Amino acid sequence: MSRAGMANLITTARNMAGGPGTADVTDGVGVNWWSDDQIEEILDDYSARHRRVELVPVPEYSAGDTVYTEYQIPPPLKWFEEDDASSDWDVKDSDGNAAPSHTVNYRAGYITFAADTAGSAYYLDCDTFDMYRAVAEIWKRRAGLLRMRSIGKRTTIRKARRNCVAIT
Repeated sequence: MSRAGMANLITTARNMAGGPGTADVTDGVGVNWWSDDQIEEILDDYSARHRRVELVPVPEYSAGDTVYTEYQIPPPLKWFEEDDASSDWDVKDSDGNAAPSHTVNYRAGYITFAADTAGSAYYLDCDTFDMYRAVAEIWKRRAGLLRMRSIGKRTTIRKARRNCVAIT
């Protein structure tokens, strides 16, 4: 069963790969392809672990004072495994202690603390994924499976395979 923190990434990969359904293709030995677990496995092949990435405090002004409640995740990091009991997502202070109460907007790349942090340093441990390489791999595998099915079949499957190869 796929990890809960991967649900949005799996959906994104599936959509970027042209929406292969969970039984989109059956290989020569009867295995249905493109389950959440299979897409997660491909995503894991293109993952990177990041440790102690410094978050960037974003100053806001309230009643003439500078307040720090929002921190930006550095822009090069994208496509995160979301916080879950089985993920490596962790926000810590400079001493390595758990950060105070906060919420995360994964798509926008922001962490919002419940109270002013006075600009203190916070660090992120997380796993990210190279979504584009993973999706290209899905297309390549779809093309290979379609090739297996096209032997002795109609030309529409061959055309579908050519489209998969052309996309990668």
